[in-house]
Amino acid sequence: MERENTIRQVGINDILDASERINAGITYTDKDIIVIEHLEDMTERGSVKLSKDMIMIIACLEGKMQVNLNAKLYTLHPYEVLICKPNIILGNYIPLYTTPTFSNQFT
Repeated sequence: MERENTIRQVGINDILDASERINAGITYTDKDIIVIEHLEDMTERGSVKLSKDMIMIIACLEGKMQVNLNAKLYTLHPYEVLICKPNIILGNYIPLYTTPTFSNQFT
């Protein structure tokens, strides 16, 4: 699927409202915290900008992944965590399947 060039702003409520449509794999929520297992559907239509009241923590549990934050490429390996501040632009999430059991979590 071709990515759009627009940047969409997202917050916790946007993720909750769209969770079924984007198949985010929410494993926990209490209105202030969301734990999801997949980010690829969130960035499939282009980059997203975290709302001013949202902090995202990306943890790679197995395998390897890459993500662009404010146009800078980051690679995460097992047990590494990336903390994303509000208003950061997140795009081009790529899970790199170096092992058959890749998984990650986002909060």
